[in-house]
Amino acid sequence: MSMSISDEELTQLSATEIGIGLRAQTWSARDIVEAHLERIEKVNPLINAIVTLTPELALEQAATVDQLVKTGKPIGLLAGVPIAYKDTHDVAGVRTTYGSPIFADHVPATSELQVQRIADAGAICLGKTNVPEFAAGANTFNSVFGETRNPYDTSLSAGGSTGGGAAAVAARLMPISDGSDMAGSIRIPSAFNNIIGLRPTPGCVPTFPNDAPWSPLAVQGPLARTVDDIALMMKVMSGQDLRAPLSYSLPNDYWNFQRRKNLKGMRIAYSTDFGGLCEVDAEITKAVLDTVEVMRNLGADVVEALPDFSGAEKVFKYWRAWEFVQAFGDFYRERRSDLKSAIVHNIEFGFGLTIEDLGEASKLHSQLHHNTFGFFTEFDALIVPATPVLPFDVTLEYPHTPRDGDYPSYLEWMSTCYLVTAAGNPSLAMPASLSSTGLPRGIQIVGQHKNDAHVLSIGYALEQATHFVSKNAPHI
Repeated sequence: MSMSISDEELTQLSATEIGIGLRAQTWSARDIVEAHLERIEKVNPLINAIVTLTPELALEQAATVDQLVKTGKPIGLLAGVPIAYKDTHDVAGVRTTYGSPIFADHVPATSELQVQRIADAGAICLGKTNVPEFAAGANTFNSVFGETRNPYDTSLSAGGSTGGGAAAVAARLMPISDGSDMAGSIRIPSAFNNIIGLRPTPGCVPTFPNDAPWSPLAVQGPLARTVDDIALMMKVMSGQDLRAPLSYSLPNDYWNFQRRKNLKGMRIAYSTDFGGLCEVDAEITKAVLDTVEVMRNLGADVVEALPDFSGAEKVFKYWRAWEFVQAFGDFYRERRSDLKSAIVHNIEFGFGLTIEDLGEASKLHSQLHHNTFGFFTEFDALIVPATPVLPFDVTLEYPHTPRDGDYPSYLEWMSTCYLVTAAGNPSLAMPASLSSTGLPRGIQIVGQHKNDAHVLSIGYALEQATHFVSKNAPHI
């Protein structure tokens, strides 16, 4: 290094800052990797976020990046940035288990599309992060690696399914994470770990291979500690791939979003409970109302309003169950005993659907899009809770309701996210400071279909006004 900076300070850097310093030769990729590996050795045993570690590979890749910098050759947008990939995303030559005992020793021969894009941009592979079995569920545990714990309180859940990635970013084991989101698998762990996560518009980030390439429910997207890093990752992850039929191209400068310092001239809606569709804890309600106050102070006109989400729950549950049959039907027939009960329940629900059920869901889906499209011609964004509850006991598969009741299944508590999923709108999960007991809580900034950069612009203004991520780092 050409300047004095500690390993601890290196692990506090954003991906954007790492890239700037690398190009200026303020530090090397090896410096960055060694600092993060040291941090992982110290902190990861407490939270179990990274479950497969590849230090030799990381150092080899760092050496390649440093040689490119030394010789003045071009480097990618993520050059020298450490990342451990979600364990449901295939990485060539690195064990990828999907959190399932069926694949406990699985080593893919090829990387999936998004892993390859991130790697081609120069990111350095630290290994894999923990997930619930087949990413089904929003508490990260499985029979292969056990549970991932929240860095703000290790007795609590880190959320899921990108729980390992979110906990690792929050604990400064890496600056960014790849994620996937169907029922909230980016947004819930972002909220539980006081970081930022984007569920993009379906098709913005192409997925390949994909068992359901025409479905808009499951998407891939980024998690990070700054909005700038979310945009940096989206520059790499987005863009058309003809193998993903819903994917589309964007202008070259699309992710150079407007970095707003205020929200003057904007009309923003909010709801604390989706018009009564979701039961929400008082601490989460306060998070939404606190955010509303910040936005008003930034000059926005903020009013209580909501699109018509009627039918959204049926849309989500029917299409999700159909996708589970597609993805896991053969495992159910051949190795049912190796699947956790929640997955079995989803598959069996899917087997029970009729053609009339799917036809009804299709009609409701169309109406839902029309409802939300019209709403976002009047409003710049909608602020809603990211979760109905604060982080809960890590030993529970899913939490109790805010009034200490029981949810019917592991899925219902994710309704604050899956209602937005059904509508198909981009959603940025943002921290809303800590609760009265010191736990992270988050909100969603939901925007118009295919207007993801506008959502980032609003998130940036909120970030600059509060600095909640940097001010509230976990003490671990």
